[in-house]
Amino acid sequence: MKANRGHSIIKVNHQDIVLRQLIVDDIGDDYVSWLNDPVTIKYLEIRHKTPISRDNVSEFVSNCLTNHRPH
Repeated sequence: MKANRGHSIIKVNHQDIVLRQLIVDDIGDDYVSWLNDPVTIKYLEIRHKTPISRDNVSEFVSNCLTNHRPH
């Protein structure tokens, strides 16, 4: 575990898989496209808020990091 801007980060590595906290720099066109795909988000709460923009996702992630929300 290492600290990053006052947050505890847990990073799990196993061959080609890395699990870690999402950061704003991770948000790209593919990620936003995934969040707007009805099949992908069928059982997620975000399905009620589509369409979603890159700015929406960036704001949400930034707020989670700033307010220490574990989403």
